[in-house]
Amino acid sequence: TVPKPPKSTLPTTIGTRYATTDLILRSSPDASYVSYGDAPRGSALQITGRQQNGRAEIVWKGTVRWVTAQYLSSTRPSSTKFNLPGLTPNAQNLLAQIEKEFPEARTIYGVRQDPLPDHPSGRALDIMVYTNADLGQRIADWSKANATSLDLEYVIWNQRIWSVARQGEGWRYMADRGSITANHRDHVHITVRP
Repeated sequence: TVPKPPKSTLPTTIGTRYATTDLILRSSPDASYVSYGDAPRGSALQITGRQQNGRAEIVWKGTVRWVTAQYLSSTRPSSTKFNLPGLTPNAQNLLAQIEKEFPEARTIYGVRQDPLPDHPSGRALDIMVYTNADLGQRIADWSKANATSLDLEYVIWNQRIWSVARQGEGWRYMADRGSITANHRDHVHITVRP
């Protein structure tokens, strides 16, 4: 007689959820867990339906693990860490490139109400640098150097504007708009072509 294979001790899974951030793979749902590394953002995780202490039980590479339940989604997250709905394809590409080139950029804004059409139409990003002027200058210089491949229209940084249409003039000074943010001293504004 042929011996029967051992019965699996893994729990039954009931569906797939996606990690919306890097998730610690925990040995248990309590505070005395052992960490087995991370499941990267975007990973497809098989869930069992059990939850305890805000953790969800999953089956990961043939083992039972626990992850923080609030960072599980039924839909796969976008390819960037920033959730900016309503961006045009050009702006989405710019966002992905900014994230790749400048991982230290932590806050980026996209679609919002504005009297000018750039943000409402999904064609503009504001990359916040706050007091890190060096980062702002590097992003502005990189944007200008890659304007053709990124299909940019113009860049505003540090109360100056550079545009593809008037690139021969270089960076042009702008009138004082009254605040650090309005003068683009704490963020780089980039508008892409439609």
